[in-house]
Amino acid sequence: MKKIVVSLFAFVLTGSLMAQNMRVSLGFESGVPLGDFGDAVGFGLGGTLGFEAPVGTNTAFMFQGGFISFMGKSYETIDWTTLQKVKATSDPTSSIPIQVGLKYYFMENQHGLYAGLLAGVHLISVKVADLDPITFNVVYDTNTKTYFSTAPEVG
Repeated sequence: MKKIVVSLFAFVLTGSLMAQNMRVSLGFESGVPLGDFGDAVGFGLGGTLGFEAPVGTNTAFMFQGGFISFMGKSYETIDWTTLQKVKATSDPTSSIPIQVGLKYYFMENQHGLYAGLLAGVHLISVKVADLDPITFNVVYDTNTKTYFSTAPEVG
């Protein structure tokens, strides 16, 4: 019985959403890292998938999710086995933004001037090298941190 109720709810919800003027968008993203983050990585490229559905007279619900990869950056370091300066490249870093929000249209729904606010999280993953103290081999691990984010929109 529970499966039937859940299936019926999903069917009704899907049908009501289909009846509205939903919008789906696919976007190209670029990013210029600043501050300490900019010292470690280079330019970022990626894509975003967006979804918008009206929820009132002049308001719309928004969802955005994507992937942005920041390229590694060259730097000088010391090779501790030879005590010589060598050039190295940092590993790429990735960001996965997941945000939801509301958009308000000043004239009519999904047309004309608007202001909106998205809020959500950015999952930042970076590859980290560590030295195994027993074998002295370099071991790689991926560290992922989650950061709260907001994004105002005007258009």
